[in-house]
Amino acid sequence: MTGSSRAPVTPVFYLASFLLYLSVLLARTTNSLTRLPSDPGYSYIQDGADEGLPSLLLGDPYLHVAARALAWITSWIPIAAQAVVLATLVHLVWAGCAVAIAHVGWLETRSRVVTLLAGLFLVAAPHASESSLGNIGNVKWPLLTTLLVMCASAATVQRAKVPTVALMMLTGLTNPLTILCLFPLGLIAWRRADTRTRAVRLGAVCLLTLVIQLTKVGVVGATGGRFIKVTSAWEGMGLFWWSGLLGPIALSTMVLIAMTALRITKRKPSDTSLGLAVTALLVATILYQMGGIADRYFVAPMTLAILATLLTVASADLPIGLKRLVSVAGLIMLLVPSIKWFSTGWYLTGGPTWAQEVRRANELCTGSSEQDVEIALTPSGTVILDCNHIIHD
Repeated sequence: MTGSSRAPVTPVFYLASFLLYLSVLLARTTNSLTRLPSDPGYSYIQDGADEGLPSLLLGDPYLHVAARALAWITSWIPIAAQAVVLATLVHLVWAGCAVAIAHVGWLETRSRVVTLLAGLFLVAAPHASESSLGNIGNVKWPLLTTLLVMCASAATVQRAKVPTVALMMLTGLTNPLTILCLFPLGLIAWRRADTRTRAVRLGAVCLLTLVIQLTKVGVVGATGGRFIKVTSAWEGMGLFWWSGLLGPIALSTMVLIAMTALRITKRKPSDTSLGLAVTALLVATILYQMGGIADRYFVAPMTLAILATLLTVASADLPIGLKRLVSVAGLIMLLVPSIKWFSTGWYLTGGPTWAQEVRRANELCTGSSEQDVEIALTPSGTVILDCNHIIHD
């Protein structure tokens, strides 16, 4: 975290980072890459096969364009290979998001170590192991996390170009909670007059995506959250769930306390850290209100809080010895959960592989007069497919 280089990072560095992040994701999902999660199951792929390109505009209950685009592409692939292809496409999105976050780390610190770690903390997010890794239904969370990081960085907003606007549009048409980007953008507009115009323009694009979502599916569809949710701790609720629920709050609070202390001693904390820490608190609170205690809602606030911690230490004007000590201790503390919960859990690894189920279904369809066949999903769901779809795929 303390090693830095002022030499510009090259496209080769970002390509190497992308391959590293992708390798981490593949390593985390060695036992789940060949399986299809029961939520959202096969419906997106089926819609892609039946509807084609217009399937991107289906609501369920809100527009989920990025996920449906990946499913549409996957529908072109032979059915037995679709689970592997879909999970790989989701990994490519995560790795691309990690590179975008890494670039923010570079703009903020000009440290190659920080740059590499910034993206690594997304792909190594410990709570993603339960149901998010390789799951098309949760591709909206790395997109939202990345956009929130970008919107918290004045250096990034100031350089807002077509790719940034495109990412805002894609994320907004995939996740209605993209509206949360207005908070870090508003903070930048308030504190940085030189970046105010860019922040307002990005905020306008964000509002436009929300209007499109509301027009398509209504207020309840876009903002209703989960109908069935757990909001209270249950007996035996372990460290995984407690850390995901309270970790972002604890880390963000520590960052805000540290920033206050640095200002008192007239040292320089990162303004971006302030935006990330407060945004992490806001996102954690809203996701809890909308979805309760659920692993998929831990990824964004935890990553934001960790990045706030990383940038606070990296940007603070501290004695080099103290900075190294804090950096090493903090890095160990933050990576231990990622090591403990590195591989995908039971939700993504239970049951037969998708290819095995497709082969079984093919045998049933060709050896009988069945019109439909039931295929098992991970961990316990099923999908009923038309035999013609399976045999003539």
